[in-house]
Amino acid sequence: DGRTLSNGNNSALSFSSSTVSFSTKNTNKIGYCNLNNFTVGTGVNLLGAITINGTLTLSSTLTTNGYTVTIADGATINRTASAATISTAPTYAGMFNLIYNAAMTMGLEVSSVYNTDNKINNITVVAGTLTTGGILYIRGNLDLQGSTAVLYTGADNYHINLYGDMPTGSGYINVGGKKSDLNLYGADG
Repeated sequence: DGRTLSNGNNSALSFSSSTVSFSTKNTNKIGYCNLNNFTVGTGVNLLGAITINGTLTLSSTLTTNGYTVTIADGATINRTASAATISTAPTYAGMFNLIYNAAMTMGLEVSSVYNTDNKINNITVVAGTLTTGGILYIRGNLDLQGSTAVLYTGADNYHINLYGDMPTGSGYINVGGKKSDLNLYGADG
């Protein structure tokens, strides 16, 4: 009906309906726009490209419908449940952070950066076992916060290369597969 939603410097956007329509005719309308924070509640279907400058919180599936989701340099992807996914791999405009709040396997949010250095800054596992799906290069910190927080390489011979620090926490790393390994380079690495 011609209504627009403008996003300013401190904007946050949250949807919890099954379908959200995005206008693509004007950069001030939703779709083909930049968002600071975007929370996906009960599944959202994109009808236009978006750029996330702050935090993309996936509490349900974000269906991209072939549109590009760009994660800006320094932005964060926060998955709150194993079913909270993105339907296609995002593009990255620099380094980004990851937060996982439940037991799950890394998905399309990182599939395009496995085996790629200088993309993942920090990974935080709040609770549950996070299973990797490829070789990870973590340039920042790996923070395993709770007593149930585990980073698991899986049984497919994946490697974790940590260049930052691992803050003191109660979680741990489980190195699976016969040829999997953990390489610690430290902050000076």
